[in-house]
Amino acid sequence: MVAPNAALAYGKHLYNTTTASGQIILSSNNGKPARKRVGFAFPNLHDEKRTHVGTACAAHWLGRQQQTLRGWACFEDGPLRPIRVNGRLAWPVAEIRRLMGVERVQ
Repeated sequence: MVAPNAALAYGKHLYNTTTASGQIILSSNNGKPARKRVGFAFPNLHDEKRTHVGTACAAHWLGRQQQTLRGWACFEDGPLRPIRVNGRLAWPVAEIRRLMGVERVQ
């Protein structure tokens, strides 16, 4: 059992927490808790300088769910093939640009 003071402190912390982008936060709306999702800010595909990006960024640019890209990597049946770096997927930006028909701005 949690002590009443600890529960109260946890509740205050929960409702007054500001978090980083992409996490679910709880906020107060006229005294009632409400859930709100804050979106990630991905760089523009035109301006990307990295050669490979993570699954979340690639999925954002391609307009697909991250799990779709993971399926492409697992079954090797998608339009893109990632490289694997220590168990993580790295998607080639040049191939994403080619697939989307985007030219890089110099």
